[in-house]
Amino acid sequence: MTYLIRGKNFDIGDRTKEKIEAVISGIEKIMPPDSFVNVAVNRSKLTYKTDITLKSGKLIVRSEKEDEDMMVSVDKAVENLEKQLLKAKGRKVAKRKIVEANNTEADNEASYDEGSPIIERNKKFEVLPMDAEEAVTQMELLGHDFFVFLNTSTETINVVYKRKNGNYGLIEPEI
Repeated sequence: MTYLIRGKNFDIGDRTKEKIEAVISGIEKIMPPDSFVNVAVNRSKLTYKTDITLKSGKLIVRSEKEDEDMMVSVDKAVENLEKQLLKAKGRKVAKRKIVEANNTEADNEASYDEGSPIIERNKKFEVLPMDAEEAVTQMELLGHDFFVFLNTSTETINVVYKRKNGNYGLIEPEI
């Protein structure tokens, strides 16, 4: 387990870092052993926002919580991270049950856990070459929240999406 704990707009002391590590170590039993945990605590005028990102192989889990008290925001973020890790583990268990059920030709419905995601629809479409601005225009014309396209400047598959604040984002995968 590797930790990186840092403060934004203020310095976090060694004792506080130890306290944060102790809180996170409370859920180490459900974390993959090769996990890298990045903790960023951002102080604003009235609140502390704790952002925890856990990376382990292909698994990336992120938790973000805010509170007037720094350690309360850390506790809330760790609690949320724990829920997400348990949910991810549940999905793995559900997937394994489905495979086992298929092998024994049992009813698939009994294999799904309630929290497991179900892919309802599989859609194939042509990925067209265009720049990001054209992709945003196309997305808006279709009335979608995201749009997948072949970026002509990078020659890679990209995704543009509409953010909650009304602006747009661009996802450029790295392989």
